[in-house]
Amino acid sequence: VFVWSVSDPEGPLWSQALAPAGDSFGIRSLAFSPDGKLLAATESRKSRVTLWEAATGKVQQEWSDIDSPLDLAFSPDSQRLA
Repeated sequence: VFVWSVSDPEGPLWSQALAPAGDSFGIRSLAFSPDGKLLAATESRKSRVTLWEAATGKVQQEWSDIDSPLDLAFSPDSQRLA
C-alpha cells in the first residue's frame, strides 16, 4: 500500500508492504474513513483487516482470523467499520 498526497505527488507519504512481491493474494479492499483520518485494508491470505492513520501510516488496529474478508465500509461518522 502506498499513500500519496495529491498536493505533493513527489513521493508517497508512507508505504506498507502487506504481502511478498508477486503474491497475488494480497489486498482485496481499501477504504478511507469519511473524515479522511483512517485507512482500512483487507488481506485475503492472512484473513486480516488492518486500520492505519491515513496521514502517518501508524497501525491503529489489526483484526486477525477474519473469515474471507472481502469488502470494507465505514459508518458516516467514521466510528464503525464493517
